[in-house]
Amino acid sequence: RLQSIQDNLLARAKAHRAAHTREIDTFEELKAYFTAKTPERPEIHGGFALCHWNGSKAVEKRLKEELKVTIRCIPLDAKDEPGKCVVTGEPSPRRVVMAKIQKIMQDEAVVIQPFWRSIYRHYSEKMRGMEMHPTFEHHHYQWWMAA
Repeated sequence: RLQSIQDNLLARAKAHRAAHTREIDTFEELKAYFTAKTPERPEIHGGFALCHWNGSKAVEKRLKEELKVTIRCIPLDAKDEPGKCVVTGEPSPRRVVMAKIQKIMQDEAVVIQPFWRSIYRHYSEKMRGMEMHPTFEHHHYQWWMAA
């Protein structure tokens, strides 16, 4: 049962990655793909771009400054596919994975989400040991349900 759950999660993750990954060959395409459609209310972009890159730190810096895009990885299983760097046009041996910084941080990294426990507090007559801690910490190991 656990194996089937894990297999399903892996299949869903691979399908999501495939659906949100696009091969891009020009800087104009890359810019259009990662630029917000409405600048006053920018959407969060969760896609990946497979692009050629010449290996230059200057290109990485430009991508980060202009588009807030970083090179996430050089896929180990990527086939050798010579092409031209999307930024400089210089030769590139294979594609790399690029993505927006903010979306990756929300999906993969620790992002602090405020929770106003002093304002919103859930309570049930059956719960015991849920007194408010002075620092608003939750001590789940001290809670139990009354019979």
